[in-house]
Amino acid sequence: MVGAVLCAAAAGAQTVANPAAPAAIERDPIRCWWRTDQQAIVVGEQFTLTLTCSVAETSTLSATVNRDSLEPRALQLTPFEVVSGERHEDILAPPWRYFQNTYRVRLLGSEFFGQDVKLPSFGITYRVVSNANATAGQEQTLLLPALPMRVMSLVPKEANDIRDDWSSAFGGIERRRVRGTGELVAGSIALGFAVVLFGAAFVRAIVRSRATKRRQAAALPAGSVLRASAAAIRALRRDVQRDGWNLERVGQALAALRVAAAVALGRTVAQVAVDPEAPLREGQVLVKTGVFRPAHMAVSAPTGERAVDRARETGGARRPVSSTRLEQIGESLRAFSTVRYSRNETLDTTALDAALERAEQAVSGLRLRSWWPARAAGGVAKPVANGGPAWFR
Repeated sequence: MVGAVLCAAAAGAQTVANPAAPAAIERDPIRCWWRTDQQAIVVGEQFTLTLTCSVAETSTLSATVNRDSLEPRALQLTPFEVVSGERHEDILAPPWRYFQNTYRVRLLGSEFFGQDVKLPSFGITYRVVSNANATAGQEQTLLLPALPMRVMSLVPKEANDIRDDWSSAFGGIERRRVRGTGELVAGSIALGFAVVLFGAAFVRAIVRSRATKRRQAAALPAGSVLRASAAAIRALRRDVQRDGWNLERVGQALAALRVAAAVALGRTVAQVAVDPEAPLREGQVLVKTGVFRPAHMAVSAPTGERAVDRARETGGARRPVSSTRLEQIGESLRAFSTVRYSRNETLDTTALDAALERAEQAVSGLRLRSWWPARAAGGVAKPVANGGPAWFR
């Protein structure tokens, strides 16, 4: 294709003495020629019409063509009909740019049998743009000459129905009806599968939603967790008064206080159903819930004294807890953690007793705050500067 374009360009350039000369380019900035692949056609036969143009592109000027007028739908070649067209990639060979369009054309009509019919002449509009001042000149038209075509007849001269479309015969109608019925059945089956899949997905979503709600409803309330923490601390105080402190009891106090601190800060408390007769792991606190159907849950939390201190400084607690309670919880956690993870085997019982007393006061206050009357009163009471209702401090 590239060789054909260059050969055609060379043939069209033979009429110019020196096409690369600046004077010749300014005088003739655009050249176009067209040709057909055959000179004799029959009625209804499609043939190829090729349009080739060369436009000047230099440092001083360039020619621009209105290519929209060369589109297949815009090109009018009456009595010929443009069926389709194709635009090829431009070829740049300074100082010229070559472009080419090919069209598929046909002639319909019983009155043209045995005659010479010309492809009508048409004009190509263009402008010459000066690169020096970026101004476009006046629109000009290049007129292409008409091309004669010989029309041969392969049907009788008296024929007057060559434009009729026989694709609508009874056989074609029946085939299209069968095809439409098959496609309708296939579409109905596909729609049925879609409805079934949608129903299954909808039912599954409802089941998951209900399961999520049941899991959320099964979560232990804050009051139950705080009651269990307070009970664990009271039981620990009785054991300490009877037998004294050891590392295991320090760990029990630390576990109960961490769970209470997590509830105070509004953090998630891990919970798992356990056998009431089975021993608890380190860090867990046993919670008993229910009257008619009692359940036993082991709760735990990784909350430490640093999290409590940050909540005091930034006010990051999700629940309305006073700074006094948070301070008691933080000091107790720090005291128990220091003893539990220290290498010194000697236990400071005085410090542990004080930390346990502060922890019992803080957890009892949190438990009191979780009761419904206290929550209702706390909702209408104005908070003080340090957070929480004044009576709760």
